[in-house]
Amino acid sequence: MTTEAEQQILDAIHSVRTDLQHQIAEVRTDLHQQNDRFNELRMEIREEVRRWDERFFQSTRDFRNLALTLITSTTIAVIVGVILLIIRS
Repeated sequence: MTTEAEQQILDAIHSVRTDLQHQIAEVRTDLHQQNDRFNELRMEIREEVRRWDERFFQSTRDFRNLALTLITSTTIAVIVGVILLIIRS
């Protein structure tokens, strides 16, 4: 048999244990929520990087096309200018 003092100690230990179990459960829940949020942010960052990559490659294609157009136009202008000089002579 336990004395009243021993029973009070056992009750206090049980109470502390129960409180700790609840706190651990809350921390686990918070940890899972933070982990889920972290995964969401990771996916958002991946999507944003994909969008920036696409923008970069699209702008590279656009600049390449512009450069080709300018080179072609300049070449045509030089050829036409030479032809006109030949015709004038």
